[in-house]
Amino acid sequence: MRDRQRAQKDASMKRAKQPSVPVFEAESEELDAGQMRPEYDFRGGVRGKHYKDLSKGYTTVVHHKDGSKTVTHYRPIPGMIPLAPDVRAYFPDADAVNAALRGLITLIPAKPRTAQKAQRQIKEGKDHA
Repeated sequence: MRDRQRAQKDASMKRAKQPSVPVFEAESEELDAGQMRPEYDFRGGVRGKHYKDLSKGYTTVVHHKDGSKTVTHYRPIPGMIPLAPDVRAYFPDADAVNAALRGLITLIPAKPRTAQKAQRQIKEGKDHA
């Protein structure tokens, strides 16, 4: 009798551990590079639609199962100057951009603003050029 009760108890415990939400099972089909699943339809999408808004900063809200929320505010990096996509295509990283700009600076005859003033403006967040 005890063995039967124990077996029933073990079976009910195993059932309780199963998730109540269906678990996503990935399809066995592998996609080649550049392919997307059919459920991802971007035909009506516009590239760069939110680019300017995101460059000003944004907020994310994560809703948890228990009803609580996690809110995270992202601010733009002070002194950061975003490059346009057509310009970005020519530079693999920040070092390449800086090297190119330093090369152009040597060609400029006009007196640049002082380094101290530039640093002060960056720290104060006033450098939006």
